[in-house]
Amino acid sequence: MFDTKYLADGTVIVTDSDTPNTRYVVWQDEGPESPAERDDNSEVMVYRTAYNGRVDAPADELAIVFQRVLDQHNDETLALLVTQRYARIILGWSPARANESIVTYSARGYSQGDWWDILAITHEDEYAESLAKEWEQWARGDVWCVMLETSTVCDKGDTHWDAVTDQGIDSTVIGGIYADNAESAAAEYLGMI
Repeated sequence: MFDTKYLADGTVIVTDSDTPNTRYVVWQDEGPESPAERDDNSEVMVYRTAYNGRVDAPADELAIVFQRVLDQHNDETLALLVTQRYARIILGWSPARANESIVTYSARGYSQGDWWDILAITHEDEYAESLAKEWEQWARGDVWCVMLETSTVCDKGDTHWDAVTDQGIDSTVIGGIYADNAESAAAEYLGMI
């Protein structure tokens, strides 16, 4: 059972009742790479956003097809169908691969005015919807760093929390954890160590 304490600077202290001498310091990862930029074989293109905000220029062959149909007909369903058909006929993709690897997705932020309609494309054996959901977390800022700390009691009886280190190197910090909240990030961290 996690207990959570929010600090004024945005840091979250997560403690686990099963391990009283351990706590997890969780903070928002300020420089995570976009999931679409990690892999040359995928693309996320924002084609519509709140308040006529910035949209992406298509960089992928399939994204260009999608954008052309969308510009001409202003119909995202038709643009998706034409793009999937193009992948099947021109690129030789199977129908299943075209349907799983090319999707549109409406990503939502935390306020009513935060939303992005995106086209997600994967060229490997990945599901494009998984990429779209991961991109949504990245766009909302739901990417975390987690650090493990352990407690020691000094001669005066005070408890001191110290990061676990390995030869002077902080070996307990893991960044780039995609999670909806600090508690979920700590749980992901536990699965990684």
